Amino acid sequence: MAQDPVFDWWSVIIILGIVQGLIIAIALFLNMKKRPALIMLALLVLVLVWHHLQSISIYLNFFREFPHFYGADLGSLFLIGPLFYLYIKLVTSENGKLVKWDWLHTIPFFATIIAHPVIFMPGAEKVELILDWLTAIRYDNPHLRQVFLLDDIIFILESIHMIVYFVLAITLLKTYANQRKQFVSSLHHPHYQWLTLISVFVICVIAISFILQKTLYLQLKYYYYSLDYIYILPMTIFIYVIGFYALKSPLLFAHNLDFKKITSKYSSSSLTDNQAEKYKEQIETYLANEKPYLNPEITLPEIAEAMGLPPNHLSQVINDKFGLNFFDLINKYRIEEVKRRFEDDNYKNDKLLKIAFESGFNNKVSFNRYFKKLEGETPSTYRKKIEN
Repeated sequence: MAQDPVFDWWSVIIILGIVQGLIIAIALFLNMKKRPALIMLALLVLVLVWHHLQSISIYLNFFREFPHFYGADLGSLFLIGPLFYLYIKLVTSENGKLVKWDWLHTIPFFATIIAHPVIFMPGAEKVELILDWLTAIRYDNPHLRQVFLLDDIIFILESIHMIVYFVLAITLLKTYANQRKQFVSSLHHPHYQWLTLISVFVICVIAISFILQKTLYLQLKYYYYSLDYIYILPMTIFIYVIGFYALKSPLLFAHNLDFKKITSKYSSSSLTDNQAEKYKEQIETYLANEKPYLNPEITLPEIAEAMGLPPNHLSQVINDKFGLNFFDLINKYRIEEVKRRFEDDNYKNDKLLKIAFESGFNNKVSFNRYFKKLEGETPSTYRKKIEN
């Protein structure tokens, strides 16, 4: 079901999204030498701009003057999953570089371009096809039956393909979070929060909106302009989110995982068992006296430097002698500090969250979760028992 094209607020939103996306992509490409992961993010933004351009070409009837632009986005959903996965892989890997086999992730996209008959169709035929497509009931037009069937198959494959890559990307992100626990005392670091935010946007907003739009299109059996709102608006928001954070916190886009350079499973460690025991005593004394855990952003390298110990030895002792990672050890001391303050009359009028923050936590949810994990009950319940 086609409608007459008009230049309205929806056109403005799409055009602004295109302009903003191109500016962001150029800015990311200009910084790609220092940060290879930015190439993947820039390409991901360009894929979204690609969809904006096709949508505006249909919405304002530009396809008559530029017929070959129609169909240019066919198979592009096969790029969203790999680009997102490679971005997460590069920004969470030790060297932050692509390997020679990474180009294989683009095979489904190029296979679609080669196999789809619309891509290389003459301009006049393509205009006729678009007009038929905008007015046709699905499968009732013999001229479009083959194209519709192929589009439906590609859509199903694209959906499965995106889901698989998003699972792979989230697996990488979880591995990254576990690795951070060896060296940091809080997961609420801006870098990790940025990766979480972009994951939520790509998976829960863009992917779901694409799949929802296509599913509704299949059910309605005809094209309707307003269906594009379902995925164009989330894509525009995503582009503006990237632009906002690129201006506000440009370091978020950097490859920033220096702590992984000291991750080894101690296979070549020169640390003896006697030395490890002495280090353990030193660590306990240092934590009890200096209380570095009160700093919500304290890291393993900082404590190692303060104690004059090699970071890999400190990490090894925490893992082997305490049976914990750095994250768990520091938060265990924080919980003990919270419990001590619960029992101290000097803090009896302090609010729960104030005590938590002064004990080194910087997030209410993490504090409640970790307290319950160690004590088996919520902080408020525990405190009431102490008071009674």
